Amino acid sequence: KGSLRVLAYVSKNEGIMQSGLVRIFGTSTYDYMKELTGKEFVATKKQGRSKKVNTTLKFREYFNQQP
Repeated sequence: KGSLRVLAYVSKNEGIMQSGLVRIFGTSTYDYMKELTGKEFVATKKQGRSKKVNTTLKFREYFNQQP
């Protein structure tokens, strides 16, 4: 349930920093991100000390969204 909330937030705010997600959803975000990257719904890219989070093509196909 928590990972779905994080995924929805990331899809609405493409390019958000992981540190921003942690401020909003708490430290359990790290577990959610591990789950979401494992399922390949989000991709992360290192930027400074944090990571930039974006949805993947698999996410857009699975949830039938346009880029």
